[in-house]
Order: sequence, then C-alpha cells, then structure tokens
Amino acid sequence: MPWFGLGTHRAQRLHRIRLMLVKITKQPSGNLDGMELRRYLAGQQYNVSAAMGEYLVLNGFALVEVRGKQRSHRERSERRRPRK
Repeated sequence: MPWFGLGTHRAQRLHRIRLMLVKITKQPSGNLDGMELRRYLAGQQYNVSAAMGEYLVLNGFALVEVRGKQRSHRERSERRRPRK
C-alpha cells in the first residue's frame, strides 16, 4: 500500500487539504466534528485545515497568521524569464 498504508485515492485527497496557520487568542471550548477544541491553547500557533481555521477565526478564538510574504501565482509567473 502506498503512502502511510493508505489507498492511493485517499492519499491523494489528504495531500490536497489546504492548511492555514492560526494563532489562538482565546481558549476554545466544545467539540467540532468530534474533535475536542480544548486542545488548542491560547497564545500558540497551529496549522489547521482551512475549515477548522475559518471556524476558529469566525467564532473569535483565533487570528490568521501570515507566513512571511505570501505570493500569488500571478507574481510568480511575472518573474519568469521570457522565452527566447
């Protein structure tokens, strides 16, 4: 079995999960989809799924942390050398 014993299709889906870096500002409580939110500690940064990050931010538990300079795809393509 490929990649950590998961089937190929499932491994490909896990690879495409978008992550977001958040800083917890207030201790969350309760559960979200069976996950205990008390494990996230105030003042700490976590890489979480985009859905979890949105939930934490929208409910006032976290702020989005920016990772250095985030570049768009357009900026990257504009830096490419022109073909000869």
